Amino acid sequence: MESQVHKPHRKAKEKKQHTG
Repeated sequence: MESQVHKPHRKAKEKKQHTG
């Protein structure tokens, strides 16, 4: 669901920020 709303490029960046 969120994957469809957010782009793959943005998702990768957001996932990295969550881990950081």
